[in-house]
Amino acid sequence: MKKALILLIAVVVVAAGLTCLPDVHVARGNLWAQVFDKEPVEKLLVLFKDGRYFLFTNYDPNGVEFPESWLFCDQGKKPGEIVLVIHNHPNLGRFSAKDIALYRRLRREGFSGEFLLYLPTGTVLEHAETK
Repeated sequence: MKKALILLIAVVVVAAGLTCLPDVHVARGNLWAQVFDKEPVEKLLVLFKDGRYFLFTNYDPNGVEFPESWLFCDQGKKPGEIVLVIHNHPNLGRFSAKDIALYRRLRREGFSGEFLLYLPTGTVLEHAETK
């Protein structure tokens, strides 16, 4: 009887605790689609280990120009602190020569993260040299 009472009290305590769970919001979707599909222009997203990011665009569908110094010396950031570089090509289904040159420069400077290309079809390509 004593064991049954203890078990009953434990169940009541656990059940009471379950009713006090905090509200949870769940969002689902494709982050890359949210960033790249809104406008038919090229964008470049760089994510650092500490959560800081840069999103570059100059509203050109055929390229994005940005100050490369931001990737190499902005506020003490270094390419080794970059975890992800992803950009889109609204009009080209492959990495461009400029993409490859940037990737190689980042690697020389210590980058070891992912270098990705988002296509309008929703496909994400990984740079062949990152494998």
